[in-house]
Amino acid sequence: MKKYHLFLILTLLCLSVHAQKQSKAYSEEEFRAKKQAYLTEQAGLTPKEAAQFFPLYYELQALKKEITKRHGKLPRKVKNRKPLKRNTKPF
Repeated sequence: MKKYHLFLILTLLCLSVHAQKQSKAYSEEEFRAKKQAYLTEQAGLTPKEAAQFFPLYYELQALKKEITKRHGKLPRKVKNRKPLKRNTKPF
């Protein structure tokens, strides 16, 4: 029975690795172009509006990424701190 389970696990593992190799990966430029086309279509932007909007949009995305990178570990630091001693005296 153990051999059957081992064979099944190995087969599933091989199939998942094979499926991942076949998936098409987009480059960042391709993804950005498709995202821009989608957002332009869904928002109904004119080419002039899109030319004004997307530089600001990508600047905002870069700032959000930087802030997340810089402060991403903050919640874990706060979580691991010792609790504050509370004053039990009434006011």
